[in-house]
Parts: sequence; C-alpha cells; structure tokens
Amino acid sequence: MIAIRALSSRVHGLGHLFRSIRLADALGARGEEVIILPEENSASRSTLDGCGHRWHSFAFDGETRWIADLVREFEIATWINDRLATPRPEALAITQAGARFVTFDDEGDGSALSALNVAALPGVAASLLQGQRVLRGLEYLVLDPEFRARRRVRASLEQILVAIGGTDTYALTPRVAQVLKNHPARVTLLLGPGSEANLQRSRLAEDFEVICGTPSLARLFERFDLAVTAGGIMPFEANCTGLPCVIISTEPWERGNAEDLAARGGAVHAGYRDSFDPRALLAGRDLGSMSKKAMLAVDGLGLSRVVEAIYRQ
Repeated sequence: MIAIRALSSRVHGLGHLFRSIRLADALGARGEEVIILPEENSASRSTLDGCGHRWHSFAFDGETRWIADLVREFEIATWINDRLATPRPEALAITQAGARFVTFDDEGDGSALSALNVAALPGVAASLLQGQRVLRGLEYLVLDPEFRARRRVRASLEQILVAIGGTDTYALTPRVAQVLKNHPARVTLLLGPGSEANLQRSRLAEDFEVICGTPSLARLFERFDLAVTAGGIMPFEANCTGLPCVIISTEPWERGNAEDLAARGGAVHAGYRDSFDPRALLAGRDLGSMSKKAMLAVDGLGLSRVVEAIYRQ
C-alpha cells in the first residue's frame, strides 16, 4: 500500500489535498492501493467523500507514534508527504518503520531522509532542497490530465473567471469582484468549499454569476478567456489549458510562482494580497499571445513523470 499525507486546512488551502487525490488516482490506475491522510476538518471531509480512495484524518500536531502502527497495519511500502517542511522526527518515524519516504516541495529538515523530493513549483524549486533525489521544474508539476485534454487558444476577452482557491483565506474574492463590477466582460465568481466569500454569496449573486464548487475545474476553465487567481497551483492548471491569468499572491512563497509564470508570458502578477494593483485586473491583454505562451510553459505531463519517478529506485 501507498500512504499520502496531505496538508489541508483553511490556512493552507486545499491544493495539497487535490494534488494528493490526483496522485492517488494515477497510482490506483496502476493497481496500487492508496490511503490518504488529511488534516481533520470539514473542507477535507467534503473534498474526500466520494473520491474513491480510503482515507483517515490525523492532526498535524507533532505526534508521530501512530505512524509506525499505521505502516504495520496497512503494510505501507511507500509513504508520500504533501505537507511542506516535514520535521525530522516525522521522517524518522516513517523510515524507521520501513517505508520508503517520498515528499513534495519539502524544505523541512526531515526531507534529508527522503528517497525522492519533488519540487515543481518555482516558489519552492529555487530553494536549497534535500533528499537522495531531487526533481525540480514545471515538467514535474502534478496536474489532472484533463487540463491538457482541454487546451485551446484564447482570442478575445468575453468571459472572466475569479477563482481565488478552495478556501480564499484572505477573502479576496469580494475585493476583486468590486474592481471588476463594471467590466464589459461577463464576470463569474468561483467559491470553494471553505471560502469565506460563501457568507456573502447572496449579495455577490446580485451582480455576478456565482458558482459554488465544480466537479471539473478543467471543464469550467474551457468557458473562460481570462482568470484571476491566487498564486498556488491554480494558475498553472489554468495556463495548461491555455487560459491566461492575473495572479494575486496570497502568501509570500506564491510570489515566486507568480513572477515565474509572468516571465514565461502566460500570466500577469498583480502584486501581494494587501497591496495588489487593481489596474492589473483591468488592463488590456494580447490574449492570443499569452494563451500560446501559457501552454508552452505548462505541458500537463508532469503526473506521469512523477509516477515513474516514484517507482524508480
């Protein structure tokens, strides 16, 4: 069996959990049995219900004694962490229990014990990372294959999607919506399961189309010509489909992601959450050029590359 421990909370968002599910799907397609280990919260539960994989939540409180018991109970051969900064005691508990340790975007002191450390995101990949084998670069970005399957070049700006993430921790959606209220393009707001903006849903729906969750982000992206996103995984998913982005960094590490995608031409960085530039949301764009550059930047084949690397000793 393979275990995947995923960081998932209102503070950290749901990106790690979504990536863990995609990875579990790919491993399951190869005949592996997978158990996902998220944080205990309602957003995690609603995301995992019906995902098709076994899961069990554990607190991220520094306690490690349960790890050896779980490895023995489920005969876990490979343990994958998608939680950022694995502490050394946790990594020791995993490896001493006999599991092979694989980790993502891990700058913790425990990452030195990993057999594989995958750091695809630019905000992390430039850092000094440890592990027996370290994979860096967008070619190892774990995305649902459906994003690549729905690629198209955008040409004119008729539909804008505001998608700040599953939790929108800093309630940026209403602020962005206010800036775009009189935009000639049609503006749609995507609210995630843990979004604070859900509390303002009725008021926002007076002026905008409001969507609360979606069964397929890739299919949703297909409708739009420009997306306003945070700086986590979503702008990479959007760029993979050819959807240009205006990115607002919500955490310091997201700036590296935003600046990298902007340099590649598929996005614009509007700035940090407390001081983003509203003019960046309203400026005209050469969407055709941005769209083509976006697809060149993110080819959408990283999932298969990572799965092969996990199996490689």
